[in-house]
Amino acid sequence: MSNFELNGTTLLGAACGLLGAGVACYYANQSSKLQKTCNKIDLTLDEVSRRQPVQIEKSILDKAIQRAVDREVREAVLDSVSNITKSMGAEMSTQIRKDVEKQHEAIVAKVTEEIAEQVANLPDKRKLKERVEERAEDILVEKLEDQFDHISEKYSQQLDKATNTVNALTSAVTRKFGDDSTKYEILRTILK
Repeated sequence: MSNFELNGTTLLGAACGLLGAGVACYYANQSSKLQKTCNKIDLTLDEVSRRQPVQIEKSILDKAIQRAVDREVREAVLDSVSNITKSMGAEMSTQIRKDVEKQHEAIVAKVTEEIAEQVANLPDKRKLKERVEERAEDILVEKLEDQFDHISEKYSQQLDKATNTVNALTSAVTRKFGDDSTKYEILRTILK
């Protein structure tokens, strides 16, 4: 086995190398396309100049062509860099995820083995069992208390709503039919 270790620096170096190679290939391809475009422009200009006499200084034409070429090359290079960066980012992300999963499995196995060895070497395993049971009981009690608090709060809210509804009904009935004694009689009848 070699001493090669895959780490962030190695991945970054490989990414930069691949990015540079991709940009160079893309630049060569775009340069070829631009050369073909320039040739077509030259042919078109020759054809136009044959039909109509037009006097354009060569320096103006060269500058215009150079600007067009520079613009196209710049856009092509930026597109290439963007595409290569996205592609390499996805590849690096996949590789990193795989490496992390492998390392996670190894760490879990090692920690499990270490804990098992430490438990096996304990002089009083009964006390450990008691402590674990106590802690588990404490955690269970905490969870049940949280659930009880939630249920109690919900019940109180529902009871408040029911009380408000009963009070509204009895108030409406007593306004219509009479005094407080009627109110208490209605309330007693509803709550039975």
